[in-house]
Amino acid sequence: SLVRFFSCNNEIGVEGSRNAETDCMGGIVGLLDSGELDNCTNRGAINDRDESISYVGGLIGDAYYANIYECSNSGNVRGFANVGGVVGAYTGDEGEPEDYTIQDTHNYANVSSSGQHVGGVAGRFVYAVLYNCSSSGNVTSTYSNGDWADAGGVAGEVIDSIVSECTNEGTVSAKLKSVGGVCGSGDSTTIEYCSNTGAVSTETGYVGGVVGYVISSSVVS
Repeated sequence: SLVRFFSCNNEIGVEGSRNAETDCMGGIVGLLDSGELDNCTNRGAINDRDESISYVGGLIGDAYYANIYECSNSGNVRGFANVGGVVGAYTGDEGEPEDYTIQDTHNYANVSSSGQHVGGVAGRFVYAVLYNCSSSGNVTSTYSNGDWADAGGVAGEVIDSIVSECTNEGTVSAKLKSVGGVCGSGDSTTIEYCSNTGAVSTETGYVGGVVGYVISSSVVS
C-alpha cells in the first residue's frame, strides 16, 4: 500500500547512532518503501553522532519506489555512507525508471559524509528521474579508506537514471576520486541541461565541473 506524506514539517534536530535495529535516519522518515512525499520540509539538523549510519537524509534516509515532489531541506546533514540533503539513497524501478522521480525539490544546507556516496540532494540515485532540483549547500566527503568518494553537488552516485535541469551552487570537496559539481559519477545515465557554479575539488582524481566519472554509455549534454 502507498504511504503519502503531505505538507509535513520537521523543525527539530534528529540524532542517532547505528544499532541492530537502526540503519536509516531522516528528518521526516527513516525508511520509505512505496510512498510519496509532497510539499514536505525539514529544518532540523540531521546528525549521525558516531558517523556509523548507512542511510542518512534531510527528509528520508532510504527510499524505494517513492516519489518526492516540491520538498525542501535547510538542516545540515551529517552521516557515514549514502548521505543526501534530501534523501540518503533512492531506488526506483529498473524496468520503469521514469515512473519514479524527485522533482522540484531543493536543498539549502551543508551535507557531509565520512563514507561513500554523498550529494546535495541524493547520496545514491538508481533507476529514477531527478528533475528540476537544486542544492546550494556545501557537500563534503572525508572518506579516505578506499578509491572512490562519489561526491556530487546534486547526487553522489547515479545509476541507470535521468538527471535533468538540476543545478548546484555549493562547493563540492572530497579526498578520493569521482567528484562532480552536479554528479559524482554516472553509470548508464543521462545528465542533461544541468549546471554548476560551485568550486569542485579532490585530493586524488576524476573531478569535473558537472560530473566526475562517466561510464557505460552515459550521456552528458
